[in-house]
Amino acid sequence: MKTLILALSCVVLLTACTTPSTVESRKKERGTAYAALSRNEQAAADQGQLRAGMNTDAAYVAWGKPTKIVYEETTTTWLYQEKELKEHDSMTVRGQYPEKTTVLYPNLVVRAKIVFTNGVVKEWQRFDRPMY
Repeated sequence: MKTLILALSCVVLLTACTTPSTVESRKKERGTAYAALSRNEQAAADQGQLRAGMNTDAAYVAWGKPTKIVYEETTTTWLYQEKELKEHDSMTVRGQYPEKTTVLYPNLVVRAKIVFTNGVVKEWQRFDRPMY
C-alpha cells in the first residue's frame, strides 16, 4: 500500500507543473525566425517533422524545447527526456524476518535526440524503447 501511495505521489509531482507547448505556441514564440524559414521548412515544422539542414529555430518549432543540451567540439545534441517510474527492490530486516520492499522512483530516459553541426540539423532519432 505504501508503494502505491508513493507511486501516485510521484506521478502527481511529475505531471503537475508542466504546461505542454504546441507547434502553434512555439511558432508565435519565435515568429520572426519562423517567418524567415523557407516554405518547405515551415511546412515540415508545422507537421512536427525535421529535415536535414534546418536551423535550431525550425527544430524548436517542430519538436519543442529539449530537456538537455550537450555541447561537443563540432556538434550540439538536443535530448528529449521523459521521467519514468522505475522499481527498486531492497530487503529490510524487521524483528527476525527479512521483508522485501519495492520503491518506485523517477528515472530520466531519452526518447529522442537531434544532432546539429554548425547550427543545422545533421541527424535525428526517436526511440521506441528508452535510451538510458
